[in-house]
Amino acid sequence: MPEIKVRPKTIGFEIDQLWALREKKRTAEAAVKVIEGDIDTLETALLARLDAQELDKASGQRATVSVGESINGTIEDWDLFTKFISKTKNFQLLHRRVTDTAYRELLAMGRSVPGIKPFTKRKLNLRTIPE
Repeated sequence: MPEIKVRPKTIGFEIDQLWALREKKRTAEAAVKVIEGDIDTLETALLARLDAQELDKASGQRATVSVGESINGTIEDWDLFTKFISKTKNFQLLHRRVTDTAYRELLAMGRSVPGIKPFTKRKLNLRTIPE
């Protein structure tokens, strides 16, 4: 029986595999975006039909829908909002994460930020070679 030869896993081979997987992911993400757009369009139409018929629930043969509501906030005045947070100590109104670009700017100016420990995040930058 002849021996099957497998291409050795060189760095270049693995880079090309990484590129192929990234391209496969991009194609899948593009398909997901189309599906999400279709879902948004259909949800908007269904909500309008339910509202027109004054319904808050409806069923098909494979699924049911019900209308849910939640109150969310949009910041219109950042100055007022941040003054409120500072005065009342209602920091739970904010997401708990650091804005990396602002943090890097402070570090570049030689300033430290209490409570934050810097770490170096490493990643590969993958670029397509033009043909």
